Amino acid sequence: MILFHYIPADSLIHKTNPKTKLLSIIIFSFGTLRINNLFQNYYNFLMLLIVLLSILIIAKIPLRYLLKDMRYFLIMFPIIVLINSFKLSTDESSLLSFISIEGLNYSLSFCFKLYLFSLISIIFIATTTVRQINFAIENILRKFPLVPSVKIATMISLCIIQIPLIFDNYNSIILAQKSRCMDNVKNPFKRFQLTLIPLISKTLKKADNISLNYQAKCYSHTRTQYSYKLELKDYIILGIFSLYSFMSVKLAL
Repeated sequence: MILFHYIPADSLIHKTNPKTKLLSIIIFSFGTLRINNLFQNYYNFLMLLIVLLSILIIAKIPLRYLLKDMRYFLIMFPIIVLINSFKLSTDESSLLSFISIEGLNYSLSFCFKLYLFSLISIIFIATTTVRQINFAIENILRKFPLVPSVKIATMISLCIIQIPLIFDNYNSIILAQKSRCMDNVKNPFKRFQLTLIPLISKTLKKADNISLNYQAKCYSHTRTQYSYKLELKDYIILGIFSLYSFMSVKLAL
């Protein structure tokens, strides 16, 4: 499983300044949030999807395994669409008497944006080590007074460490249950209980081990500050994402 794991490779995306990648994600997210109508702006969504898939190819991330692992996100998309599109009353804006066109448009736009955010987050984590993410967040937050940049960066990096561990634990539990023929249990509540309890237990044990590792390495909030210097290519990348964000806001208005 490669979802939310760092994938070492010698690519242009891996060599890009982590601070630039983090700022680009923030700008990208702001611009994407302004696109609310999928039916009218479908070409914008498709263009963004093509761009992100191209970046995945440049970063040498195996698309086949990545899309397979992302099935966990695709499971909840139909549920979101059905809940937001279902309508009891009937009027001229409804489809088939119980499907709201406005709700369908809103839910599809939300799901597509969520998928785009997932892709760009996966690209960032797959091409940036946890240490680089930690220092990049600290470097950005250091500019703001009275903000505990080191603590915030450490908390975010710990969350990023935990996410792939949770997926790995889940897969190992599922494989262990299949080897014991526990996947033949038909009761969904029983299967949920058999999966959830060991998952929480393994996750807490992993978190405790990570905490002990930090203590063993004498972790302290007072440490040498790492400085990321932006080069010309970094400003070009930020300029491209800023232009995209500006155009998205202009189209939304």
